[in-house]
Amino acid sequence: MKLKLGLQTSGRKVTLMPETSPVVLITGAGVRLGAEAALTLGKRGCKLALHYRSSRTGLDSVVEQLKDLKCDYEIFQADLQDPQSHRPLVEDVLKRFGGIDVLLNNAGIYKEVAFEEVSESAFDEMIAINLKAPFFLAQAAAQSLKERGGSIINITDTDVAAPYGGFAHYFASKGGLEVVTRALAKELGPEVRVNGIGPGTVAIPVGMSEEEGLALGDAVPLKRVGTPSDIANAVEFLTFNAPYMTGQILRIDGGRVV
Repeated sequence: MKLKLGLQTSGRKVTLMPETSPVVLITGAGVRLGAEAALTLGKRGCKLALHYRSSRTGLDSVVEQLKDLKCDYEIFQADLQDPQSHRPLVEDVLKRFGGIDVLLNNAGIYKEVAFEEVSESAFDEMIAINLKAPFFLAQAAAQSLKERGGSIINITDTDVAAPYGGFAHYFASKGGLEVVTRALAKELGPEVRVNGIGPGTVAIPVGMSEEEGLALGDAVPLKRVGTPSDIANAVEFLTFNAPYMTGQILRIDGGRVV
């Protein structure tokens, strides 16, 4: 695989990612942001390791479009709530592609529960999927990422900066992921870049009327809700065009948090 020349950094030679066809592991690749990121990166010639948890319905639609792009991809199933699934998933990807250049930690859950009603099991589930899985997937992939000058991209939430009621356990998990993002940027640098993307409202939520959705858009300076492609474009930027960026959270939210 053709590599860019290494950089000299304080006497250390740092390998940069391949110029073409980097291998990207995307968790939660069959829904919304993950699906759009897969298609965007597929168009750029990336080799894609597509993860799903239980249902392949959305992923099958993505795969049909990737076939038209003649994209090199493979599908991997894993329940990321199970801590025993993290390392085997990475090992399976390494076996198939020979390495990982980008880990996109996109899989996550979002549930409204009043603080007084959050059970320990509900809290543990949120932490397991939104925080623990990205942490240990990064740990499992770290050696390959270091060898290939790779990148980790964590999907957080812009409202970590201004949380609202009913989602305390969710914001605990996503806030923790932002801290992990900054910590790993220091721990894995200079070989590996680690950044996050904090989406705002992306598409009108299911069950919300068009009028309510328009009101959400009107509440931000750019006067619209986001789209999955807004987030996928940020993923593409961090993958290909941000060699001097690490430890940052890109808030793609139309100005919601300023």
